[in-house]
Amino acid sequence: HEDRLFEFLSTFEKLASLDLSSNRLCEPGILQVARALPASSALKDIVLSNTGITSKDVNGLKEVAGKFKQLEKLDASQNELGAVGLSALLGESLTLKSLKASDISLTFEDEEAFKALTKKLEACTEMEEVDLSNNNFGDAGMVMLAGALMKWKKLKHLDVHNTGITGASFGALAKALVEGEMQELLLGENDFSQHNVLGKFGALRKLEHLVKLDLHQAKLNDHSLRTFQLEGLGKLHHLKSLVLWGNRFTSDTLELCLKSVGKVTSLQLGDNEVKKKSRSNYLPEFFPDAVTKFEELGLSGYELDMGAINASWTLFLGKEEHKALDFPIQKLWLYRGLSE
Repeated sequence: HEDRLFEFLSTFEKLASLDLSSNRLCEPGILQVARALPASSALKDIVLSNTGITSKDVNGLKEVAGKFKQLEKLDASQNELGAVGLSALLGESLTLKSLKASDISLTFEDEEAFKALTKKLEACTEMEEVDLSNNNFGDAGMVMLAGALMKWKKLKHLDVHNTGITGASFGALAKALVEGEMQELLLGENDFSQHNVLGKFGALRKLEHLVKLDLHQAKLNDHSLRTFQLEGLGKLHHLKSLVLWGNRFTSDTLELCLKSVGKVTSLQLGDNEVKKKSRSNYLPEFFPDAVTKFEELGLSGYELDMGAINASWTLFLGKEEHKALDFPIQKLWLYRGLSE
């Protein structure tokens, strides 16, 4: 059957995209696929996620890379490649525009290997989308990667959630992105609780093209959110989506956040440690205003009762002219929030 597959692939002279994800081909299988493709094929997009490839056969990965010199999109996620394996798989490609390398055991333990990978990434100056999430390379790795980020002037999407970074590398990250076209920045599941990160939030205000900012489960509290609001949030004039669920904000800070998000139309605030005097004096002021302001609103996990929600609607819809109002809200999350 495998021989039939490879023979079949050899007939695709104009193949542009190939998805091999979740097939446990490992290095030998991927190498056979690469060898089977006709020399005339100009593959632009290949998905190798969860295929069992590792860094054990570096020469094999280099041969695979040599077959895919025109690649624009590479997905190598969920493979134990590390810095050595990913570097080998990248080869000498300078045309790459999209790299997905989430959960590939990329750490900073081998500093020289990480440095070599960074040098290769720097050469990919056409990069527009990069996903390095779920790799524990930490602050040292982020600071080194900042060199590549500075070269990616066309980068629009960067996902580094759950990578072990903290406030120590936040400034280097933001500074590296200033001159680019960054539109979506995903930083969630990292620890930004330290006080030294607060003064660095101001660097975000220079990301003038930013449309989405994700800081979910980033261990932010009232003080950090207020600082963030003063230093950066109000300056992001193109920001449309703000993700802040799973932090440690109180209701007063969330209300302040609602008043200072500018043009944001999608706001995720669920599962924060909300403290309020009572449900009745919290929701009537917060909930009605929110549903008239946002197209997407996440309030999951707030233990809202129907009485408070009904009070909100009564307060908001009390006047006759409001009954025909067309709400902008399109998506509303109240997961695990309702009782009674």
